[in-house]
Amino acid sequence: MTTGIFAIYPVVAVLTLIGFGDISDHIGRRATMLMGLGASLAGTLLFAVAPDVLWLFAARALMGVGVGLTAGPSTAAVVEFATAGPAGNSSQRAALIATVAQAAGFAAALLLGGALIAYAPWPTRLSFWVLVMLLEILLVATWFLPRHMTTGTGMVWRPRLPFVPSEVRKAFATASVAMMTAYTHGVLILSLGGQVAHDLIGSPNALVNGAVLSLFAIVSGTGRLSASSSAFYRI
Repeated sequence: MTTGIFAIYPVVAVLTLIGFGDISDHIGRRATMLMGLGASLAGTLLFAVAPDVLWLFAARALMGVGVGLTAGPSTAAVVEFATAGPAGNSSQRAALIATVAQAAGFAAALLLGGALIAYAPWPTRLSFWVLVMLLEILLVATWFLPRHMTTGTGMVWRPRLPFVPSEVRKAFATASVAMMTAYTHGVLILSLGGQVAHDLIGSPNALVNGAVLSLFAIVSGTGRLSASSSAFYRI
């Protein structure tokens, strides 16, 4: 049951990316991000008040929709809003910001969640209410992002399968396998890591276990930042 609850999120996120990956080209980055953040907020609220396990499945599914809708447009928005400098530099900056932001978010969530579970009241509820507050702030901030032109051709949007041009398929396949391998290892650590950390460390303290798990995200973000430092400083 725990595995199912954990697995429904990436399944829904991938399906959302495949079916709705280009919707921001038609309705705009800001509008798509608002939709995604709204779905994440709804999922977090379900977590905060969930009376039974079915609500957890629904909450994870909504958060998968939210991440699927916001992941691509948020990175694209960084590229489009970073108008200074060459376009290639903007793309590098956007990729770096997205990767480091994800790693920082993972680490902060593990540390803050562990602290709230270990030392605050309502250990199964409070962390979600904190996330609700943060998502509401982010929704307001996103609402005030500048509106920008869409890149659609004027055709009515409809879900479609992604298409990879033949000249980049080899590079795309290699990068996809690398990403799948990295995320497979990461998800195994995140899904099983709490229990493994608890068993190996022998500590019942959720903050200690969260701090151990956060090392994965910290090293991941630091490695990405270090690998891109020379290019970043050139930007």
